[in-house]
Amino acid sequence: FHTEENSTIIVDNNSEFILQSGSRLELHGQMIVRNGSKLVIEDVAEVFVHRGGKLIVQQGATIEYKNTIVSKGIIFGTQPAAYVEPYVEIAGNLQIAPNTTFTFTGNGYLFWKQGNTIAGGANSKISITGSSISDLVMRLYNDATVTLNGITMEVQYGKVECSQNSQLMVGRMSKLLMTTTNVTSVNTGVMWYGIQVWGDAVQAQPVNPMPPTYPHGYLKLQNCTIANALDAIRLIKDDGTTTDWSYTGGIVQATNTTFLNNWRSAEFMIYTYPNKSYFNNCVFITNGLLNDPNTTPNAHVTLFGVKGVQFIRNRFKNNTPALYSYDKRATEL
Repeated sequence: FHTEENSTIIVDNNSEFILQSGSRLELHGQMIVRNGSKLVIEDVAEVFVHRGGKLIVQQGATIEYKNTIVSKGIIFGTQPAAYVEPYVEIAGNLQIAPNTTFTFTGNGYLFWKQGNTIAGGANSKISITGSSISDLVMRLYNDATVTLNGITMEVQYGKVECSQNSQLMVGRMSKLLMTTTNVTSVNTGVMWYGIQVWGDAVQAQPVNPMPPTYPHGYLKLQNCTIANALDAIRLIKDDGTTTDWSYTGGIVQATNTTFLNNWRSAEFMIYTYPNKSYFNNCVFITNGLLNDPNTTPNAHVTLFGVKGVQFIRNRFKNNTPALYSYDKRATEL
């Protein structure tokens, strides 16, 4: 199925647009999936979004991905740079079938708007791959919250831009695995909320956090940069009005990662079991004013009522001490 430039397909009135097995949708124009409607991608089907093309999933709409045989997913085109870079805009929800990997590859990006839930069955995954740490692969709009619910999200070799007050939530039985990825604010003057990792305060953390059956959320960072966040990593559930203390105990394992100009880089809250979290060969650094000029650094890491968190060969640095008075400089731990 092929659409021309400046054309629009609208899926509306609680209907479904189904890409059956082996089919291919090529978007040079745009497809809009409206509230209550659904785009279904079945086995060995794929969506090719060319430059200038857009796939827009509005609030209340859903992409349902059922491709359990071959992981194809969404492919972004590589037409000349004069064309607008293609993207998939999601203000609704994404549902991924069990034992399925939904892939996003090529020169385009995911654009999350409003509140989104990425839900999946056992062994389901969303995989986003770019070409370098400066290649935009994902953007969060103002106030957008992306919640992983029983699924693994893998982001590799790309840049994630976060707008004001946006955040990522790693829910229970979910994983966020980032490799060679730069997660930062979309522009100067604003800060994003950060990443929450939810655990279970009354259950011990597993020795190996990778199997999908354990209740704790898991964040793995390898060769990444996390920058310009208010709370880069929080190991608790907080919706902005209520803090849920039964959701402490999430796991973060970071290696060769830089935490740059955050108000706070990691917050651990009361969890009585031994902790499997660690920071190995990471850098916590303030090297300029925070993105919000009215905000001064708090601390690189705070730990309250936890035990066993490991810090191995890390560096804590303030390269611009003259910018802040002594009482407004970030503490280390």
